[in-house]
Amino acid sequence: MRFSNIFLSALASIVLLAKAAPVTDSNSIPHVFVVNHCPYDVYVSSVDSVAGPVESVPAGDYWYEDMHYDPAAGVAIKVATEKDGLFNGSPVFIFAYSISPAEKLVWYSLSNIVGDPFSGYRVILHSRKAGACPTLQWPTDNGITRNCADTDDLILSLCV
Repeated sequence: MRFSNIFLSALASIVLLAKAAPVTDSNSIPHVFVVNHCPYDVYVSSVDSVAGPVESVPAGDYWYEDMHYDPAAGVAIKVATEKDGLFNGSPVFIFAYSISPAEKLVWYSLSNIVGDPFSGYRVILHSRKAGACPTLQWPTDNGITRNCADTDDLILSLCV
């Protein structure tokens, strides 16, 4: 039996997310994930009022943090494909989000600077619960901002 590349990619995403995403209950803090389906390592940093450390995410692995509120700056999850790419002028992919506590919403978007580090690949941002948040696809939804309730995990899947 032959399976299409789309089916196999979707199946791999489900398997990896099942492995990657810790079990959370409805009272827990939502998380932000970066799932690396690329055939190479990526480098991730969470930047709000303060830049976080750059962490290597090997091919087939993931990175995550608690979704958090920063009233001064929002949060930018920056992703590069080169080890020092966040600092040397290489293309950087940005998943930005900002929580609005009064509205109980999270606003989010996708963009890049200095070129597209994932040229030739699709990048998808989706919620853990199907349909809980509008999905964004890169490069189609470049610069489009969406929002949803601030209660569900957001998952950035690279190279799908």
